[in-house]
Amino acid sequence: MESNRYSIQWNNIDQSFMYGTIISQNDGIHFTNYQTPAGIPIHEWKMTTDFYSDKTTPDLPILRRGGRYTFSFHYKAIPETGIYFKITFYRRNETVTHEVIIQEKEVQLTVPDDCYSYKIEMMSASIQTLHFQSIEITGEELMDAHASANILNRYLLSEENEVHHERNH
Repeated sequence: MESNRYSIQWNNIDQSFMYGTIISQNDGIHFTNYQTPAGIPIHEWKMTTDFYSDKTTPDLPILRRGGRYTFSFHYKAIPETGIYFKITFYRRNETVTHEVIIQEKEVQLTVPDDCYSYKIEMMSASIQTLHFQSIEITGEELMDAHASANILNRYLLSEENEVHHERNH
């Protein structure tokens, strides 16, 4: 079976740490902040969003439950160990099913069987400067974020109609 590749960019600064930060865009995102505290999210990407409250569309593709994927992180940081990534998988009721801390530039993960959605956070480990290019997810049965959002919305609407139908009968 052929592997698909999905590239994730840092397009929206609304979900970024901005206090004292200088951000510029030139062949990726250049982030500079010499006083970034350790342990805070610099930026986050979500698989599901509520457009009315978040005012943004999903950034991440749908991943198949039980599927194995390779996550590749393309960036240069000073200090080199100044950032790490956290992937949090959620159940349908928005409780955490699994959380992974990633300090390598590439990792293979298996999506938990009870995963409904997930997010990726780029975390500070006292970062000073960062040149971020992309995160790539490679695996089988990978859909882009907009196709994922359309399928998820159709699923939620059909489920809502099903519940409405059951209540009326």
